[in-house]
Amino acid sequence: MKYKKVVRLYSNSRVAKYYRATNRNKNKAVMLYFANMKIAQAFHPLLSSFEVILRNQLHYALAHHFSDGNWIINQKADFSYVKGMYAIISDFLTWIDPEIMPSLREIDKVCKIIEKEENKQK
Repeated sequence: MKYKKVVRLYSNSRVAKYYRATNRNKNKAVMLYFANMKIAQAFHPLLSSFEVILRNQLHYALAHHFSDGNWIINQKADFSYVKGMYAIISDFLTWIDPEIMPSLREIDKVCKIIEKEENKQK
């Protein structure tokens, strides 16, 4: 695939890193971009499994803690500490890759919606 088409499809900000890393060699930049994509694809099953296992373990731990398998519906515990953890994780991820911020902003929107709903219930 030609460099111009890759930039148009995937965005200049995404492909520019590869362009700079290959000393402005467009062909190598495209090859490097797709090689990185293949590496990311190889990690996907591992990350997917990790996410499911982590989510299940959190559920088991909280179900045990509350002695309630339906804790997410029934319990009105204060999870405000999660916001502090989110802020730390958000700062760390932004430090690693500033381009992650658009995704974090979407998460912020969801958190604000949840907060509004929690305030309505009080």
